[in-house]
Amino acid sequence: MKCYWGNPRNYTHIALREIRRADIIWEEEEVEVYERLKEMAQEMDVEIPSYVKELIGKHLKGD
Repeated sequence: MKCYWGNPRNYTHIALREIRRADIIWEEEEVEVYERLKEMAQEMDVEIPSYVKELIGKHLKGD
């Protein structure tokens, strides 16, 4: 029950680090949003996942 494949919503990483994963698929008209995120991430010289996590963090904090 602590394995990612057995319980991906609540598992303990082998290195005993808590890890959660969210896969996002961009389809059809959503691809335009992805491309805008990609451009913005490139302007900030960061990878897209880091940029998306930063945006979500700011949103949740109310920034």
